[in-house]
Amino acid sequence: MSRDFDGVDDVISCGSASAINDFTSLTISVWVNADNSGEAGEGRIFDKNLTTINSGQILSFFDSGTEPAPTLFYNRGFSLGTGQWYLGGAVSTGNWMNIAMTYAAVNTTSQPIFYVNLSQGSTTTNVAPKGVVGSDNIYSLRFGSNSSGTRSFNGRMAYFHYYNRVLTKNEISQIARFPGSITNGLRGFLPLWGGTPENDYSGYGNTGTITGAIFSIDNPPVNRVFGYKRSRLWDMSLIPVVTTIGTKLSVLVSTKFSVLDRTKVTVIDE
Repeated sequence: MSRDFDGVDDVISCGSASAINDFTSLTISVWVNADNSGEAGEGRIFDKNLTTINSGQILSFFDSGTEPAPTLFYNRGFSLGTGQWYLGGAVSTGNWMNIAMTYAAVNTTSQPIFYVNLSQGSTTTNVAPKGVVGSDNIYSLRFGSNSSGTRSFNGRMAYFHYYNRVLTKNEISQIARFPGSITNGLRGFLPLWGGTPENDYSGYGNTGTITGAIFSIDNPPVNRVFGYKRSRLWDMSLIPVVTTIGTKLSVLVSTKFSVLDRTKVTVIDE
């Protein structure tokens, strides 16, 4: 299951709570199935920035016509000049892929590390940052577009993770296959299963407000799924069942909570 973004005006916003602000070390991991590179060739995967200032963070597709197309782009605001980096190679569209990025702002020569389907890619510095890393604490965390709604992602997203530390390659591999299973430093985990709002299973309550992005039964190739609920970590492995109730199409999810060894059925989308 996932959320489908239309490439025009869809976005999910998680606010700017203190738990997701001003990470100098971070990891982003998400499954995406993009139809193309998105609006203006720069469909946002992750955006915690103000469009006119560029003092926050951006992770997006990028298709300039000169770089391998499409590729990935990371922007991080610094006090005297924004840093911009690219994945040194193209990524595919039309199929599910796991995208992860780590970054530690140790100094102005530090570079992000990009992973595509668990393989580390090369990083190209487009613009080296200057000064000290900037604050993003007043900017809402979004995925699917930017603050002005002009860089919309086109395709499906699922299992968004946001950590306040750099994960190892082995850890990135684990959360790709077993989403939510590593909780050390996890500050946002939204599976994008179709809730209104979308639930954050990191335990920090960064729920996602939905604008337009619709529920999809298209699901990336993951195994078991884990998440925090009522201050405990649960095995939330999903078995979707599509049925019709009256005139509405509903998806019933049988979720086995292994901590209590019981099965709970909930309506995810109606």
